[in-house]
Amino acid sequence: MIKRINIDKIAILGLLWLLCACQTSAHDNVQKEDKSAKDSSDIKGILEPSYIKVAKAKKESLYYTIYSNGKILSNKEVELAFAASGIVQKIHIKNGDFVTKGQLLVSLDDNEVQLRLRRAREEHNKNDESYRSSFIDFDGGIGDGVAIPDTLKRLLKIRHGLFISEIAMEEAERALENRYLKAPFSGRVADLYVSEGKQVSASTPICYLYADKALEVETFVSESDVHWLKKGMPAEVRPLAGNETYKAQIADINPKVEKQGLVRLRLRIINPEGLLQGMNVKISMQIPQPPQLLVPKEAIVMRSDREVVFTYENGKAMWNYIEKGKENSQYAEVLDGLEEGAEVIISNNLQLSHEARVKKIEEE
Repeated sequence: MIKRINIDKIAILGLLWLLCACQTSAHDNVQKEDKSAKDSSDIKGILEPSYIKVAKAKKESLYYTIYSNGKILSNKEVELAFAASGIVQKIHIKNGDFVTKGQLLVSLDDNEVQLRLRRAREEHNKNDESYRSSFIDFDGGIGDGVAIPDTLKRLLKIRHGLFISEIAMEEAERALENRYLKAPFSGRVADLYVSEGKQVSASTPICYLYADKALEVETFVSESDVHWLKKGMPAEVRPLAGNETYKAQIADINPKVEKQGLVRLRLRIINPEGLLQGMNVKISMQIPQPPQLLVPKEAIVMRSDREVVFTYENGKAMWNYIEKGKENSQYAEVLDGLEEGAEVIISNNLQLSHEARVKKIEEE
């Protein structure tokens, strides 16, 4: 019984010792945390403030920009070929030349066709003379058919082969015309690779002609963006080779979604001077939006996978979670988390913390 009481006393004394030890440890931890916080506060007080630039959050119209790639095309283009076969006699143009409508481009050897036309004309003249000489048999002078009825004249023309000779002469004239390749409209010559003396067959491509004053861009945009677009909207076109920018307008929106959810567009270039058929270009189309609260994109930083904007308030950087909307290359829309007129920090903000000391750099 005495042993039992001693064991109980020992257990109680052990518990009391453990309780005192825990309280002492908790007290020491609190002292350490207080000291750490004080030291941190002292460091903040000692550190120099970060120098920053600010901009005001303001309500303006955000131009939502749609980007795409495309290729320069002409709205008037044709591959030219002869309607007959023959030997190339003369090439009157070269690649890159600007030609006018009706200008002679390439001609084939026409000696045989010239003889054929001459023969047809002589035959026609012979038949016409015979036809007119027959008028005398019907109380008319030679060549004078005033008194002869039209029905009789037609029978006389058939009898003397005048209709046949007229057709033969017309066929020869057309065959001669087919020996000359002419420009159907004004434009720029390309893909001219035939040489003089070469035998070409009918329909063999001779050259390519396109209207270089009526160039367009063909491009594709996502079906999710097409509802923003309308005919006549402005756009900018920039060739991959060079920095010059060309103004354009949306000329056609194909009402069909093609492969991979894309919609085909055509844009008319207002002044295409310097552009070439087939060039690869980048296109940007700005879509105006109603006024929204905007901040420069550099004001937005990421913290724990959330978007944050630091605002300047009384010498301190204040942490603000935001909800971002649409954006373009310069500005982003803020749907929630900021007020109009707030001074947002746009430089030296990647390492800032809440309530960090900052100092504005005055713009000169």
